[in-house]
Amino acid sequence: MLYRVCLILVFIGVQHLSAQSIKSKASPFVEVEAFYSLLVPNYPSAPKPGNAYASTFSFGYQTKKDSSWQAYYGYPQTGIQFSYLHVQNQKDYGSQFAFNPFICFNRPFGTKHSLDFKLGLGMAYHTAPYDSIDNPTNLAIGSPYSWYFNANMAYRFVLNKRLHLKFGAGFWHASNGHTRLPNFGQNYGVFGLGLQYYPGEENPYTKYERTKVDRSKKYYYLRAGLGFGLHEYGGTTEPIGGPKYLISSASLAFGVVFRKYLLVKTGLAYQYYSSYAHSQIRNEFPSFDGLKQKAASNLILFLGTELMFGHLSFDLQGGLNLWKPYFSSFYDKYEDRSKFDKTMKLLFSTRLGLNLYAINTAKNPKHNFSIGVFMNANYGQADFSSIFANYCFRLK
Repeated sequence: MLYRVCLILVFIGVQHLSAQSIKSKASPFVEVEAFYSLLVPNYPSAPKPGNAYASTFSFGYQTKKDSSWQAYYGYPQTGIQFSYLHVQNQKDYGSQFAFNPFICFNRPFGTKHSLDFKLGLGMAYHTAPYDSIDNPTNLAIGSPYSWYFNANMAYRFVLNKRLHLKFGAGFWHASNGHTRLPNFGQNYGVFGLGLQYYPGEENPYTKYERTKVDRSKKYYYLRAGLGFGLHEYGGTTEPIGGPKYLISSASLAFGVVFRKYLLVKTGLAYQYYSSYAHSQIRNEFPSFDGLKQKAASNLILFLGTELMFGHLSFDLQGGLNLWKPYFSSFYDKYEDRSKFDKTMKLLFSTRLGLNLYAINTAKNPKHNFSIGVFMNANYGQADFSSIFANYCFRLK
């Protein structure tokens, strides 16, 4: 159910991002890329992947409209990307199909050269996830569906008014957000070439006349939110096939929006783990001294940022765990890797996701509402997947 909601929100986000570009009379393009991929084994018994190859197909727009978020971010490219990954060791790893909305920021050098930085977040489907009988060696992905994140950097050269050549490298990551174990996650580096084709008559060079944007203007917001998440109780690899539990959350934050398009926020978040509460009832850790509600609670002081593109935003948040007492006992039983690893996961939390706003954020509304989908982690290790709703009130 949670993944279905995530898929719906990602699709709606793609529609909004593309629709805004169409309205701005931006130049459409199609792009194909081919990569050699290096899968990074991230657990000792990981099977050898062999050679891996990836390809992508993207449909996007080169934005040009002035006095909008396009001008603020330097006329980025936006659109949707479909990717395919083939691993030589099909028995253990299979193949991966993925799609995601993307935003590509560019730093032009003259009229025919640019350095592009492309970010995407979406969903992936895996043909050979972990199976206790048919595929017990793939501990990286425990479910057919997962989150999918990619970050790429490329040099782009304009061959002519219709063709742009790209070459570069990137990092791709897939994880089901701890909703089904095992879940070490799948990481790989990619290196390759790409070609963009612009069917329109207008010359889509990489450098445009920049509109001066007043980046000093600020707007202040109060934000209150409620959400719920889901995870399978256990460590990265065990116990497999255990029950799934609900995580309830709430937050209160203060935010500053710079020139309508960049939000910086800080505040407190509270999370209640029903899995920890049930563990306390079962007396799983007799040496732990704490009440059920107290033990299952997590209080976080966080700092985050959102890149806003009208109705859609990319949301990245990091936090310091002020209170998470049960995690220490949990880690000793189910993870127990190193003192440093335990300390980092006990102290720090991260969150990455997409928000969809009811009212275009560029209008700086007095009241706004958003709903988002997120992958939450302890330091860098997935903890749970969640849906979160926010009410935003503009103070000034």
